[in-house]
Amino acid sequence: MQTNKNTGYSSVEIIVIIIIIGISAAFVIPNYSKAKEIAKERNANLNLVAIHSACLIYQSKHSKFPQSGDIEHINNTLNLTIQDKHFIYYLESSDYSYIATAERIGNLYKLTATEDALNDNNPTCVDRLKKCPSNF
Repeated sequence: MQTNKNTGYSSVEIIVIIIIIGISAAFVIPNYSKAKEIAKERNANLNLVAIHSACLIYQSKHSKFPQSGDIEHINNTLNLTIQDKHFIYYLESSDYSYIATAERIGNLYKLTATEDALNDNNPTCVDRLKKCPSNF
């Protein structure tokens, strides 16, 4: 007596599995990309909060805000160690006010923080070419 032993998969079964994997990937990849962008934005937001706090401490010690400058100036003046390859940071200030900015490389959008108290509008996102990844 002979038995028919089919140990492999038919081509229809393989095609169905490939289609299921393709459909799953179509949903997962865009969500993953957006999640990565949101994480980058939240990191920049936390860096702006650190800059905000350091500016307030500087202002309480020196009775004015630090001078305007780029991230190297910010790190040196405020004793911070911000390193971010996705955003460009700069500080625009006068004796009585400041705006700290984290601009997404590629000019997509920027985040700003001011001397005002931290809340839903500080730091905030300024749209340029596209919407900010997360909602503030």
